[in-house]
Amino acid sequence: MSALQSLGWGAFFQSQITEPLPAGAEVARVIEEQKRYHFVATERGSLLARINGKLRHGAGSRAHLPSVGDFVIVEPRHDDGTATITYVFERRSKLSRKEPGTEDEQVLCANVDVALVVQGLDGQPNLRRLERFLATAARGNVKAVVVLTKTDLRTPQEVVELKQQVQGISAATPVLAVNAPNALGLDDVRTHLGAGVSAVVVGPSGAGKSTLVNHLAGEDLRAVSQVRQWDNKGRHTTTARTLFTLADGTLLIDTPGIREIEPWDAAPGLDEVFDDIKRLSDECRFRDCTHQKEPGCVVRAAVDAGTIPRDRYEAFSKLQNEARLQREKQSPWLKQRR
Repeated sequence: MSALQSLGWGAFFQSQITEPLPAGAEVARVIEEQKRYHFVATERGSLLARINGKLRHGAGSRAHLPSVGDFVIVEPRHDDGTATITYVFERRSKLSRKEPGTEDEQVLCANVDVALVVQGLDGQPNLRRLERFLATAARGNVKAVVVLTKTDLRTPQEVVELKQQVQGISAATPVLAVNAPNALGLDDVRTHLGAGVSAVVVGPSGAGKSTLVNHLAGEDLRAVSQVRQWDNKGRHTTTARTLFTLADGTLLIDTPGIREIEPWDAAPGLDEVFDDIKRLSDECRFRDCTHQKEPGCVVRAAVDAGTIPRDRYEAFSKLQNEARLQREKQSPWLKQRR
């Protein structure tokens, strides 16, 4: 395996190269993103790189600029060894959200296979937030695995019951329970990783992401902060999204804590996360039923009967409405047809 292949390079990206690269140019993968520069890894090693003006000004939005996990083309810039990013390859997957305070898409990472969605058991699992993370992953063509950490703070019976609660929001999503400091459950996590697999760790601050990353790596890659005792909230130990290569060849991206997430057009991922609602919706009177006010809605009838929990239905409706509003804001034609 070449050094580039060990970074996740494959046929999908190779097919995008239709002519020889410019002299001195080479393919690289973004391994860390800072405000004004990026660190990239090439077959020759790591480089400090900056986006060139043509690429920056030609991008339709920030979402088209390089993010951690992207494959890019870099060209030499100065004798000091820095480089210029001149091209971003088409992505095969991504995690993105609506950037807080704006109407723009924010790409959290690109070209990942697995998202380890971390939730600490030092509090009650936030099922509604987990649904949003799972919808974000499904929308971006990323396999999600929920990792429940800090199992030492619960009795074995409580861990079983909490796992069942989480499993109830998405039957197809693996739900694992781990206590990283004691290595309990880490082998279960590793079954979803391995050489050439790109994975990302996401979740709120204080959930145990950095601890999980360190123990998967077998060394301290990230500093770890204590959770505040009075409200069970953590401090942002991780301040930048960074891609690490683990001893087994896994390409692991650690991310800063994300307490709230509004998926970027979650609609394509809703059927996978809310599969119980999807199955019932096939029986609704109208094929395009929104499950709001239409007569003959089987989904609303199931909510009234208690078959579907009302808070789960409300979470689905909220995500569905957010996705619709996002599409309308991007398409004035759709907005006029409301």
